[in-house]
Amino acid sequence: MSTPQPPQPPEIQREFTPYPVQVIGIGIMTLLIVAALLGIFGATTDTVQASTRELTLALEYGSRIRYGQPQTLNIAVTNHSDQPLEGAFVRLERDYLAHFSDIQIIPSNVRITDDSYEMLLDPIEAGGARFVMIEMRAERAGMYESVIVLATGEGAALVTVRFSSVTFP
Repeated sequence: MSTPQPPQPPEIQREFTPYPVQVIGIGIMTLLIVAALLGIFGATTDTVQASTRELTLALEYGSRIRYGQPQTLNIAVTNHSDQPLEGAFVRLERDYLAHFSDIQIIPSNVRITDDSYEMLLDPIEAGGARFVMIEMRAERAGMYESVIVLATGEGAALVTVRFSSVTFP
Protein backbone atom coordinates (compact mmCIF):
# COMPACT_ATOMS: atom_id res chain seq x y z
CA MET A 1 0.00 0.00 0.00
CA SER A 2 1.15 3.43 -0.74
CA THR A 3 0.83 6.39 1.55
CA PRO A 4 -1.72 8.91 0.45
CA GLN A 5 -0.33 12.19 -0.86
CA PRO A 6 -2.01 15.47 -0.06
CA PRO A 7 -3.59 17.21 -3.00
CA GLN A 8 -1.57 19.84 -4.83
CA PRO A 9 -2.42 23.41 -3.86
CA PRO A 10 -4.32 25.37 -6.45
CA GLU A 11 -2.32 27.77 -8.54
CA ILE A 12 -2.83 31.35 -7.40
CA GLN A 13 -1.73 34.24 -9.47
CA ARG A 14 -0.28 36.84 -7.16
CA GLU A 15 -0.58 40.33 -8.45
CA PHE A 16 -0.33 43.75 -6.81
CA THR A 17 -2.60 46.34 -8.32
CA PRO A 18 -2.43 49.64 -6.44
CA TYR A 19 -5.36 51.96 -6.31
CA PRO A 20 -4.89 55.34 -8.06
CA VAL A 21 -4.81 57.09 -4.67
CA GLN A 22 -1.91 54.86 -3.59
CA VAL A 23 0.05 55.73 -6.73
CA ILE A 24 -0.49 59.44 -6.08
CA GLY A 25 0.57 59.00 -2.44
CA ILE A 26 3.77 57.18 -3.42
CA GLY A 27 4.56 59.97 -5.88
CA ILE A 28 4.02 62.69 -3.27
CA MET A 29 6.12 60.85 -0.68
CA THR A 30 8.92 60.44 -3.23
CA LEU A 31 8.82 64.16 -4.07
CA LEU A 32 8.95 65.09 -0.37
CA ILE A 33 11.99 62.87 0.19
CA VAL A 34 13.79 64.35 -2.83
CA ALA A 35 12.88 67.89 -1.68
CA ALA A 36 14.23 67.21 1.80
CA LEU A 37 17.47 65.82 0.37
CA LEU A 38 17.86 68.93 -1.78
CA GLY A 39 17.48 71.18 1.29
CA ILE A 40 14.11 72.65 0.40
CA PHE A 41 13.05 72.39 4.05
CA GLY A 42 16.29 73.83 5.41
CA ALA A 43 16.64 77.10 7.28
CA THR A 44 16.85 80.26 5.18
CA THR A 45 17.33 83.93 5.93
CA ASP A 46 15.64 86.84 4.15
CA THR A 47 15.98 90.60 4.31
CA VAL A 48 13.17 93.11 3.86
CA GLN A 49 13.23 96.86 4.16
CA ALA A 50 11.03 99.89 3.79
CA SER A 51 12.10 103.48 3.37
CA THR A 52 10.85 107.00 3.36
CA ARG A 53 12.93 109.96 2.22
CA GLU A 54 14.26 110.32 5.74
CA LEU A 55 14.25 106.83 7.30
CA THR A 56 15.01 103.22 6.44
CA LEU A 57 13.80 100.23 8.45
CA ALA A 58 15.57 96.97 7.51
CA LEU A 59 14.95 93.49 8.91
CA GLU A 60 17.04 90.34 8.51
CA TYR A 61 15.11 87.30 9.74
CA GLY A 62 14.73 83.55 9.40
CA SER A 63 12.04 82.94 6.80
CA ARG A 64 12.29 79.15 7.20
CA ILE A 65 13.20 77.84 10.63
CA ARG A 66 13.53 74.41 12.21
CA TYR A 67 11.63 73.66 15.42
CA GLY A 68 13.83 74.09 18.48
CA GLN A 69 16.54 75.94 16.58
CA PRO A 70 17.64 79.45 17.51
CA GLN A 71 16.72 82.38 15.30
CA THR A 72 17.84 85.99 15.23
CA LEU A 73 15.92 89.04 14.06
CA ASN A 74 18.29 91.88 13.17
CA ILE A 75 16.59 95.25 12.88
CA ALA A 76 18.38 98.34 11.54
CA VAL A 77 17.00 101.88 11.60
CA THR A 78 18.85 104.48 9.53
CA ASN A 79 18.22 108.23 9.68
CA HIS A 80 18.88 109.86 6.27
CA SER A 81 17.62 113.29 7.27
CA ASP A 82 19.72 116.21 8.43
CA GLN A 83 17.89 116.29 11.78
CA PRO A 84 18.36 113.87 14.69
CA LEU A 85 15.48 111.48 15.41
CA GLU A 86 14.50 111.38 19.08
CA GLY A 87 11.96 109.30 20.97
CA ALA A 88 11.75 106.59 18.30
CA PHE A 89 11.03 102.94 18.99
CA VAL A 90 10.59 99.71 17.04
CA ARG A 91 7.35 97.82 17.70
CA LEU A 92 6.96 94.04 17.15
CA GLU A 93 3.65 92.25 17.66
CA ARG A 94 3.47 90.11 20.77
CA ASP A 95 1.50 87.40 18.89
CA TYR A 96 4.55 86.67 16.74
CA LEU A 97 6.90 86.32 19.69
CA ALA A 98 4.41 84.00 21.45
CA HIS A 99 5.59 81.21 19.12
CA PHE A 100 9.16 81.44 20.45
CA SER A 101 10.96 80.94 23.76
CA ASP A 102 14.29 82.04 25.25
CA ILE A 103 13.71 85.56 23.91
CA GLN A 104 16.59 87.99 24.42
CA ILE A 105 16.42 91.55 23.11
CA ILE A 106 19.57 93.64 22.72
CA PRO A 107 19.65 96.46 23.70
CA SER A 108 17.36 95.58 26.56
CA ASN A 109 15.52 98.92 26.74
CA VAL A 110 12.08 97.35 26.06
CA ARG A 111 8.56 98.42 26.92
CA ILE A 112 6.03 95.55 26.89
CA THR A 113 2.39 96.39 26.19
CA ASP A 114 -0.67 94.15 25.92
CA ASP A 115 -0.14 93.58 22.20
CA SER A 116 3.49 94.40 21.41
CA TYR A 117 7.12 94.69 22.41
CA GLU A 118 8.49 98.21 21.92
CA MET A 119 12.27 98.47 21.68
CA LEU A 120 13.18 102.03 22.65
CA LEU A 121 15.97 103.55 20.56
CA ASP A 122 18.59 106.04 21.65
CA PRO A 123 18.48 109.28 19.63
CA ILE A 124 19.61 108.69 16.05
CA GLU A 125 21.83 111.49 14.81
CA ALA A 126 21.59 112.72 11.22
CA GLY A 127 23.06 110.06 8.93
CA GLY A 128 23.29 107.61 11.83
CA ALA A 129 21.77 104.22 12.57
CA ARG A 130 20.54 102.12 15.48
CA PHE A 131 20.33 98.35 15.67
CA VAL A 132 18.16 95.92 17.60
CA MET A 133 18.85 92.18 17.81
CA ILE A 134 16.26 89.69 19.03
CA GLU A 135 17.44 86.15 19.73
CA MET A 136 14.85 83.42 20.27
CA ARG A 137 14.15 79.70 19.86
CA ALA A 138 11.30 78.35 17.70
CA GLU A 139 8.76 76.54 19.90
CA ARG A 140 5.83 75.82 17.56
CA ALA A 141 5.62 74.57 14.00
CA GLY A 142 3.57 76.67 11.61
CA MET A 143 3.54 79.85 9.55
CA TYR A 144 3.62 83.13 11.40
CA GLU A 145 3.23 86.63 10.00
CA SER A 146 4.00 89.90 11.70
CA VAL A 147 4.71 93.57 11.25
CA ILE A 148 7.60 95.64 12.54
CA VAL A 149 6.85 99.33 12.91
CA LEU A 150 9.22 102.23 13.44
CA ALA A 151 7.31 104.85 15.42
CA THR A 152 7.91 107.97 17.42
CA GLY A 153 7.03 108.77 21.02
CA GLU A 154 3.56 109.86 19.93
CA GLY A 155 2.98 106.36 18.50
CA ALA A 156 2.69 107.52 14.90
CA ALA A 157 4.02 104.88 12.49
CA LEU A 158 6.86 106.23 10.38
CA VAL A 159 7.87 103.06 8.50
CA THR A 160 6.32 99.55 8.46
CA VAL A 161 7.77 96.20 7.35
CA ARG A 162 5.74 92.99 6.95
CA PHE A 163 7.38 89.56 7.15
CA SER A 164 6.54 85.91 7.72
CA SER A 165 8.36 82.85 9.03
CA VAL A 166 7.66 79.15 8.57
CA THR A 167 8.76 76.81 11.33
CA PHE A 168 9.17 73.19 10.25
CA PRO A 169 8.76 70.39 12.80
